[in-house]
Amino acid sequence: MPKGFTTEFARSLNNICNLVVKETSNKEILQRGFIYISPGGYHTRINKINKNYQIEVFDAENINGHKPSIGVLFKSISENVKEKAIALIMTGMGSDGSREIGEIKKAGGLTIAQDEKSSLVFGMPKIAIEENNVDYIVSVSHMVKLLKAILIDG
Repeated sequence: MPKGFTTEFARSLNNICNLVVKETSNKEILQRGFIYISPGGYHTRINKINKNYQIEVFDAENINGHKPSIGVLFKSISENVKEKAIALIMTGMGSDGSREIGEIKKAGGLTIAQDEKSSLVFGMPKIAIEENNVDYIVSVSHMVKLLKAILIDG
């Protein structure tokens, strides 16, 4: 997502979601009940600091042709969050994050891909599915139900 877009995108989502949606900032500690949007034009990674997970926002070259790159975020999640992670790969062009989501799965995290029918562009989820990097393949409308079942119903 480009610079300037993500702030308004987060604000718009916050107006329609039951959870708090916000654009993240550097060194912010992750909190339960929040949805974080990476700022456009920057990479984001998650670091484990003591018992907390801290967001690191940084500038670097494009990775996989993108900035932010979901691959960078997923790699850090596989290394630091491990089995506590739930990762979703949704509609998108190319392969960014498609392989790295598999690292989360190998670390014991739960991985979910958007299905082809509900995807505007099936590039990223398709590659993740083809490489057996996801546990569930669901439509956007079923993602909320699946996440609720996992997080609330156990």
